[in-house]
Amino acid sequence: MSLSKLSKIENGHGTLTSVQLGSIAKRLEFPSTFLVNLEIEDDNLLYLLNQLFQYAVLDNDKAQSIVELIGSNYYEYLINPKMECYFLILKATFLLKRNRLDEAEHIDKNYLQLYLSGEHIEELPVNFQSAIYYYYGVYHYNHYNYAHCLENFNKLISMVENITIKAAIIYNTGIIFKRLNRPQEAISKTKESITYYERLNSPYDVALSLNLIGDLYREINLPDEGKKELNKALIIAEKNEYLILSGYIYHNLGLIARMEANYEEANTYYLKAIKVKEITNDSDLVITYCEFIECKLIEGNLNDATNFFLEANSLDIDDKDHHYLMYAYNEYNLKTNNSSTYVNNLKQLISYFEKVNNPVYSVKCYTKLGRYYFQNRKYKKASEYFYKTLVMEGIGDLHEEDY
Repeated sequence: MSLSKLSKIENGHGTLTSVQLGSIAKRLEFPSTFLVNLEIEDDNLLYLLNQLFQYAVLDNDKAQSIVELIGSNYYEYLINPKMECYFLILKATFLLKRNRLDEAEHIDKNYLQLYLSGEHIEELPVNFQSAIYYYYGVYHYNHYNYAHCLENFNKLISMVENITIKAAIIYNTGIIFKRLNRPQEAISKTKESITYYERLNSPYDVALSLNLIGDLYREINLPDEGKKELNKALIIAEKNEYLILSGYIYHNLGLIARMEANYEEANTYYLKAIKVKEITNDSDLVITYCEFIECKLIEGNLNDATNFFLEANSLDIDDKDHHYLMYAYNEYNLKTNNSSTYVNNLKQLISYFEKVNNPVYSVKCYTKLGRYYFQNRKYKKASEYFYKTLVMEGIGDLHEEDY
């Protein structure tokens, strides 16, 4: 085939025969059928993809083997474009949940946006729709866009029939309401998930949900109710030797004890949580260290705070955890009259958290700077940072010259 003919076809002036398409496929080292039999739907592949969807929701570790299997036979399996899109949606979901954000973003930008542009999602097959809604729920969650996350998960809940998947998504909506600072709705949704998990005879998920409810009661300043739910969760976790879950529960019991100014009890729970998380190599270990360090600083035990900060900082941690530790330990600088370092650290933290799009910690840093300047009677500076806090929380609607 001449280059001029191929160029005309590429620009929409002419068509190719199946023989010519087969030749092009061979030249590109694709299977000869890859560009020809686009309508073929393989039932075995569809079964695998449906299984991959369940694993993507319920057990992302199990999803890996299916992603690798299909990926290693990509051009043999994924001749049908819709099957290919279905797979790429699930693969991108898998990558997001593995925190491989750049790879997921590449698939979204270069494939999914092109595939789905102009598609009416509600007209697609139910399994395809479910995968799309779950993917965009996870996508928006990773980008801190919790309202859009909730919108997609609610669509998924209304259409999914698998009770195990429905329970998991309802539990996740509880977490999203928590992120949206709507604790009562979060508690209601999490209790709803427990009714499903009890029907499924899943004590781990019941305990996990009780743990979330306990922490939500803490957030709305109901510590007694929080401890009640957390202790129920702890009984289940210890009975069934759910070690990782026990670490989460100890952590949350520590938060309640600290809220009640019972620092000795809080430190006991934090130490238990750290011990468990070290044994299980839990990725949230540093978060407990941060709470422990902050508790020691509140007590005024600067030596212990420093020792635990150095201990945590010596672990094999990523950049995010390093900045969390820096935030937790920064109060040390105030207590030792090193105000310039305190302020500079907060500004450095703001720069980092805004770069990685972490509005929760950005707001915390803006608030601390506002309080610092207010206490030092620098009211204009204080108002600037308090205003930025309001804007970050979606409350501020003033023009800059007004504040």
